[in-house]
This record gives sequence, structure tokens and C-alpha cells, in this order.
Amino acid sequence: MLEVQLFSFIQSKARIKFLFISFLLILGNIGYVTSTNDVKDQQWKDWNYYQLLGLQPINYYSKDGQNSFRLKPRRQRQQERGIIQTKDIKKAYRKEAQKWHPDKIQSRKKQQENSTSAEVNGVDYRNLSIEECNERFAKIADAYSILTDEKKRREYDLFLLEAEEEMEREHKRNRFNNSSKRTQSSSNTNSRSSSNANASTNSASDFFRNTNQFFSDFFTDPMATFEDFFFGENDGSGSFMEDLFGSFYKDGSDNSNNRNSYHDRMPDRTSETTQVRYDSTLRTEVLRVLQREEFDEPKESRVFFRVIAQEFVEDRYGYNAISEPKIVDEGYLPMRKPQSQSSRRSSSRNKRKRDRSNKRQPLSITSHRLEKYEFMTPNTIHLVAKNGQYYAGLTSECELVIMRDNGPFEEDMEIWSSDTYVPPQHQNGCALAMYNAQIAIVIGDIENPTTILWSSPKPPPIVPGSPFDGEEIIDYYCSLDDDGSLAVYRTREQTELSITRQDLIDVAKMWWNDLVKGKSRTPPKTQAAATWKSIQRWAQLHLRGKPSIDRPFKNAKTGKTEKHVDECVYATGMAGCNTAGRHAIHISKNIKRSFGKAMSQVDEKVEGFIDFLYDGDTDDIDILQKLNRCIDEAIRRGSIFLGRFSRRFVERAIDVWYELRYRYSKWEKIIRYESADVMYHLRYRAKKFQKILKIKFEQMMNDWEM
Repeated sequence: MLEVQLFSFIQSKARIKFLFISFLLILGNIGYVTSTNDVKDQQWKDWNYYQLLGLQPINYYSKDGQNSFRLKPRRQRQQERGIIQTKDIKKAYRKEAQKWHPDKIQSRKKQQENSTSAEVNGVDYRNLSIEECNERFAKIADAYSILTDEKKRREYDLFLLEAEEEMEREHKRNRFNNSSKRTQSSSNTNSRSSSNANASTNSASDFFRNTNQFFSDFFTDPMATFEDFFFGENDGSGSFMEDLFGSFYKDGSDNSNNRNSYHDRMPDRTSETTQVRYDSTLRTEVLRVLQREEFDEPKESRVFFRVIAQEFVEDRYGYNAISEPKIVDEGYLPMRKPQSQSSRRSSSRNKRKRDRSNKRQPLSITSHRLEKYEFMTPNTIHLVAKNGQYYAGLTSECELVIMRDNGPFEEDMEIWSSDTYVPPQHQNGCALAMYNAQIAIVIGDIENPTTILWSSPKPPPIVPGSPFDGEEIIDYYCSLDDDGSLAVYRTREQTELSITRQDLIDVAKMWWNDLVKGKSRTPPKTQAAATWKSIQRWAQLHLRGKPSIDRPFKNAKTGKTEKHVDECVYATGMAGCNTAGRHAIHISKNIKRSFGKAMSQVDEKVEGFIDFLYDGDTDDIDILQKLNRCIDEAIRRGSIFLGRFSRRFVERAIDVWYELRYRYSKWEKIIRYESADVMYHLRYRAKKFQKILKIKFEQMMNDWEM
């Protein structure tokens, strides 16, 4: 009987392997199952338009007690929705429309079916139906068309307020009915309370789903909305500069009609300065960022410059703008003459990068950096991290993905994606490039794109460090780091400068043009104001000993020193630019990867051992002899390993034991000596204190007798 049981156990090797692998899969996919269930449980059909675009959290209730929730006051809800601007709605639509485009979902489903991984970019697309994606995509388009129209949005906000309050009243009625029926049996109470809860949920769903009937006349074709937003003549994304840098460029062009040509292209040079002052009203330090932009005019032999100011305050969440960007100074300066050939050869590395910034070229060399004068397309070389474990590039659908190279025998895994999508008819001209301090995926001409699909956020303002007698030039570049994060770094070049004779001559010429010839066309309306501005710049130059025009690079003749400081301002991934967090995530990924390899090796060993038991030997008479032989072989191999290990361990253990005994005896002597010294001082101080108390007591007794 025992022999039959043992033999049946060995025959079930497939069952053992199946249970073992299932256990590992359950452990490894707990997060996946949870995330999938969470996505499935989220009833997006009951969300309002603000929640659907991600402009408001799903739970718009405030806590009232432990288990109940109370709707926020009407004025508070109005204020929260009133601060949402049109540019925020456009940005949210750009993200959600590309994420839930039906063609993209279908492409993802095919990609997931052909892949061995259970999910793509953290989402299981196999459970999503095309009909559900079409419905959600259409509702996103409806949300955009209504919320961007001022009249429709006002009507929708009023309707939403009434619907939420009616839902709250229905919830209170159900709660009152539940409390009035507590005298009934527990089974009846539980069943009826659950039915009332379902009634409350259904009433909420009915209120929000009635939006389709309320705004039935406003609905448009979602595909037409998508095409018009991204590729129309008056696309919803607005001008490219306004998309990347806010509404300043649009406002600035309205205020300065003769500067329209500069608002349609990137500046040739950019520098930033931060001034810190204490605001007594806000009771905090205010950072005033001054950004200087220069535009070359080779035909006119001059440079147009403007200084843009914006104020920020710092809190625990970062830097928040408290003012809109505005121009505080602008004008013209003479263009520098080109350096000699020997001087150009000896200039710094950043000088060459700056010369190339006007001529963008496709990435042609495998590197981990993307400079300002380079751009990347789906057909160019990808970015590769220094350690070779990660690479980043654009897909044919204009989606920026970061992949981890798992070797030739495993499938590469996607760790981050921009979630962008472009239909096949518009996939030509897709590129990734640096635009000042931001990286962006654009469509069209790389210098004058037609639309923007994705961009990194604006960098925080520059916090001034130690005082430096010179000028500080700001530059940016993109890098794929060794932890798989695509980061934007800010380079701060501090260069010592001194006034030269040529600087004085150039400023004098500029002053003469302002005063007499009037060629500079400075922003002030009168020649007197223009002349006064020129005199101010000349006086500032003479008193400070610095030229008013920036010299961001090292002079070969003077040999002035430069300081380069790279600061992370944006990074993909959960930790962002937090160095400690990025290291922790990178280490956890490596540990998880090593653990997976170790478990696969254990699986192979277990499978080999089961095969070894199953195959047996021709000389075995029965199952007991087979087990006996296997156990003897395991003991023999184990004894050899234990013998080798014990010899090494015993030798090391003896050395450690001697070292511990020596240190213990040494510490014991030190502790004894120190404790004896401490006790001696304590006894001495106690005797001294006792004598003092005795003298004080005798003096007090004498005074009392007198």
C-alpha cells in the first residue's frame, strides 16, 4: 500500500510543478490583479465631465465621521471648478484623448496578444472592449466640447450642482429609512439596507447619465473633434509657443505688435537670474525669476533681447507662481563680431553646442544624451543608458517609450510611456526635441511644429546660491539615466567676466544710434526715453564692470574659469528628481529581477529532481530501493558540500572567535578602568558636597541661636 502511494506521488510531478508555478504567479501578480480590479470597479460612466478629464478627484465628498460622507458646500464646489482654466481643459483632453483612442486600444490589444507579458505599461488591455473604448472616447470629446464653451460650461455647472444635491438628498432619505427599520430582524435589515444602498447608487447613476439627454444637442463627432484639435487649421491646442510656455507669448504678441516674429521661434540664447526678497504681506520669501532671451538678426547685425519676470513662492509641494509672466525690459544690442579661427578652436564645449543650436540635426550617434541642437524620430537611433540596460525611442505611432533590455532570451519590458497616439495618416513628421527647458513630442516641422502631443512640465525657478561676481548662463539637456528615467538637467555655467575696450565701443555705438540715428527702435515710444535707457545701460556697465551683453563662454585669450553645475528639473518615474528615491526604486527593480532569476533556477532544480525521481535506474527493484538510492546520492553530495563549507566556516569562525575574545578582554579592561575612575570622582565629589552641607548647616544653626 505504501509503495503504491509513493509511486502515485512521483507520478504527479506535473501537478507539483503546476502548484509551484501557480504559487509564484500569485505572489508576483498580486499588484496586477489589484490594479486590474480597481480599474474594472471604477464606474467611469457615472463620472462627471471634470472627473472624466482628470480635473477633479473621483470622490468629491468630504469626510463627516467615521463611516459617512458629506457633500462639500455648494460655494466650495463652485470655487474648485471655477479655478479650472481653459488651458487646463485642453491639456487634460490632449492626454485622455490620446490614451483612449480606439485605434490605439486596438493596437495595444494586438501587441498584448503577441506578447508573453500579462500587461502593457501596467494595464491589461485584453479585458477592454472596443465598444467600451469608443463610448469613453466619445464622452471625453463631449466633455471637451462642453467645458471649453463658456455658455455650455455655465449651464453644465448649474446642472451638476443640482444633480449632486439631489443625490445627497436621496442618500439622506435612504439613511433615514435604514435607521427607522432597525427594530426588524438582522437578516431583513441587512437585505433592505443593501437594497437601499443600491437604490442610492442607481439614483446617482441616473442623475449623471441624464447628462446625455440634457446636452443631446451639443454632441459632436469625437473623431472630428480629435482631428480638429490636433491637426485642424485652428487646432484646439493653440499656438505651439503658448502650449509649451503658457499664455505669455500670446499676450506678449498683443502688447508688442512689432515683435511678432520673435514669438514664433525659439530664442538663440537664454539666461536666468533669481532675486530673493521678503514679502511682509505673504510672510514668506518671494523668488523673482528674470529670464533673458536673445534673438539674433544677422542681416541687421544686431540682437533683440527681452527680459521676462515672474514671481514664485516655495512650499512643501514645490514652487508655485503668484504672478503672470511679463516683459520688464526689451531692446536691441549690437551683434558680436565672429572670433578668429584660433579662438574658435580653443573655445569650450558649450560654445560648440550653442553654435549648433540653430541647426537641429537628427540623432546619429548612440548616446544617453539628447542636446538642444538634436532631435529624435521613429527612424533615428534610440537613446541608450550608460549601463546598457535601458533604451528609449519613438514608436511609429509617435509614442515615447522607455524599455528595459532583458537580454537575448527574454522579452524586453516597457517601464514608462508617454501614452501619445497619432492616426496613420498623420504619423509623418513626428519628432522628440528639446525646446528651451522642456522636452516635447511634436508633429510637423521641427522648428515650427503644427501641434504638440506631449511635453514635460516647466522647470522650477533657479534658487540663487553663493554670490558670484560674473554671469551665469543657463542651458538644458535630456539624458536617459542608468535607472531608466528620462531626465532633463539644467546646466548653470558661471563665467568670470571683465569689461573690455570692445565692450565700451559697442555700447557707445548703441548709445549713438539711439540718440542720433534712431536705428535701434527700442520699446519706448519717444527718442528721449530710448536715449535715457541707453544711458542707463552704459552707466550700469561702467559702474559694475560687466558688459550688458551676455558672454556665456570662456575667452581663450583671458583664460577665465567656468563652473558647470547640472541640476535635475524633471524625470520620469515615480520618484521624479529625488535622487534617494530613484536609487531606491532602481535597487528594488534589481532585487526583483534577481529574485525572479533565482526562482526560475529553483524551478529548474525542482523539475530536474522530480525527473530524476521519475526516471530512476534499470537496477532498481521497487520504489523503496529507488528512494533509498536517491536519498543516499543526495546525502553523499550534501556531505561533500557540507564538508567543504564546514572547513571554511570553522577556520573563519575560529579567527572571529579569537578576535572577539581579544576585543572583549580589551574592552573589559577599559571599562573597569573607566568605571573605577568614575567611582573615584563620584566618591570625591560626594565627600566634598557632604563637607559643604555640614558647614552650611553649622552656619545656619549659629545664625538661629543668635
